[in-house]
Amino acid sequence: MKKSMISHLPNLPNLRNLESRCISPENPTGAKGKGAMEGDGWKGSPFVRPFPKDTTVTVADINGPGMIRHIWFALGTEKGAAEDYEACRNVILRCYWDDQEHPSVECPVGDFFGIAHGRRRVFTSALMTNTNGAAMNSYLPMPFGAARITIENDTGYQTDLAYFINYTLGDDVSESGRLHALFKRENPVTAGADYAILPRIEGRGIYVGTILGVRALNHGDHIDMWWGEGEVKMYVDGDDRYPTIVGSGTEDYFCSASGFELHATPYSGAPYCHGSLFSCYRWHIADPVYFQSDLRVEVQHMGNDMRLIDDPRKRYIERIDDYASVAFWYQDLPSQTLPEFPDRRDRSADLGLQSGEAALEGLG
Repeated sequence: MKKSMISHLPNLPNLRNLESRCISPENPTGAKGKGAMEGDGWKGSPFVRPFPKDTTVTVADINGPGMIRHIWFALGTEKGAAEDYEACRNVILRCYWDDQEHPSVECPVGDFFGIAHGRRRVFTSALMTNTNGAAMNSYLPMPFGAARITIENDTGYQTDLAYFINYTLGDDVSESGRLHALFKRENPVTAGADYAILPRIEGRGIYVGTILGVRALNHGDHIDMWWGEGEVKMYVDGDDRYPTIVGSGTEDYFCSASGFELHATPYSGAPYCHGSLFSCYRWHIADPVYFQSDLRVEVQHMGNDMRLIDDPRKRYIERIDDYASVAFWYQDLPSQTLPEFPDRRDRSADLGLQSGEAALEGLG
C-alpha cells in the first residue's frame, strides 16, 4: 500500500509463490480446475440471468489470505446501459473482510466504479476504467484474510449481471489495511455545514481516493454562479476546529483549475461534465493520506459570483446543491460500522434532472 501503483511494473517479472484464481458465473467458487463445467467446456453460464429485483447474490466467498486485484462488472437492462441511471445507483456492491459481520464497502456500483449520477461514460484512470459505457473495471488492491462480496438488485426491476473477480491466494497481508468505501448523498446539502465526504472514523489507515458528483441547483442568486470554490479539508489525528490538510478549491483538489473540462488522467479527472451535472475523481496514489488514530474529510459547498463585488473574499457564497460522494480508504480491523446506507428513494431521486427544481421544493 505504501508504493505507487507504477511500482507494479518492475515487479511483474518477479517469481512468487502465489496462486492465481478467477471467480465468474462460469466458475462461481474460483476452485482450481472447476471452470467452464456447465457447458462441458463450451460457453455455458456467462451471466447471472435473470437477476431478479429485491435479490442479493453472493458473487465471492473466499478463504485467504489473498488479494483481489481486478473486478469487472457489466449490467444489462431493458432500458439500455447508457440510459439506465437507476441501475447504476441501485445495484449495490458490498464487501465483507475477514470475520467482520458488517460490510467495509457499501456502494452503488456506478459510483464505486468512478462516475456519479448513474451515468456511464468511457474513461481511463489508474484505479478505475469504463471501456465502452457498459463495462466497469476496478484495479484497487483488496487484501483479505477472508472475503465475501455480494451484489443487491434494489432497482425494482429485473436486470442481468456479468462479472469476474481476479485474485491471488498466498499473499502476505499481515500488515495491509482492508479496503473501505462509503457512499453518501445529500440532496440538497445542509446550509451552514460542510458536506462530509467521510464522517469521522477511528483507527489506523490510509485515505486513497474520492468520487464526487455535484448537481448544481441553479436557482435564485445561484444562476450562472460557479459552484466549485469549496475547499476540501482533511482533519487528521485529533484535528478539531481546523484541519491539517486543506486545498484552495474543489476543482483544485481534483487537480484542475478555473473550472472543469471533460478529461481523465491516471490520478484525477472529470469524466462527466454536462449541463448542471459534474462527476470527478481523485486518487491519492502518489500522495496517500496516512492517519494513526482518526480521520474526517469534508468539503465546503461554495460558489463564486464575480458580479457582486471587487473583494474576492466577499464573492464566495454558500451554495445549496445536490452532492453525492464515495470515500475510499484502507484501515486496520476491526473497523466501525459504516453510517446508515441511504434508501432507494434518497439514492435515486432526481437522477434524470439537470436543473434540480424538485430537490428545491420547500426551500423558499
